[in-house]
Amino acid sequence: MLAPAPGRLLVAHPDMEDANFLRTVIYLLAHNGDGTIGVVINRPNNSAFPSFDSPLMPWFDMSAKPQMIFDGGPVDINAILCLCPDPDVPSGVRALDVTWDDPAKYDERVRIFQGYAGWSVGQLEMELTVGGWFVLEGDSHDIIHPEPDDLWRIVLARQTDELRKLAEFPDNPNLN
Repeated sequence: MLAPAPGRLLVAHPDMEDANFLRTVIYLLAHNGDGTIGVVINRPNNSAFPSFDSPLMPWFDMSAKPQMIFDGGPVDINAILCLCPDPDVPSGVRALDVTWDDPAKYDERVRIFQGYAGWSVGQLEMELTVGGWFVLEGDSHDIIHPEPDDLWRIVLARQTDELRKLAEFPDNPNLN
């Protein structure tokens, strides 16, 4: 099993009971002695759009489809993160400063997240021990995947081992 690290994915086990993380795919941005930070990359918020006079608007115009703000996690839901794939940084994605950076200098599409997911020191390791998450290799373009609603299944289906079978795990196995 892989260890958590920037650029890797946390994929929720199909039996995850926490509604905040049900069938989520989390892109890890940091994992160190201070804890772990990532963003949920498969939760588009169909009702979250910046106002036309918002400093987010130029970034929103650059955002990958589906063009909307994503729910990045339950922590600090007022925090806004604008991320784009960048192979030159350790996590594979660059966090952009929407107030200072110039959107015109970026070739890649971006994704805007509201909030993030975070774990204190040792908390994620405990959740991994009880089997709540799979740690998988990520692809920086996962953050701008055009089918975020299907990303949980897509990430599992691209695995080469037993995890691949979980991609077909029913939403509610009690109904089978």
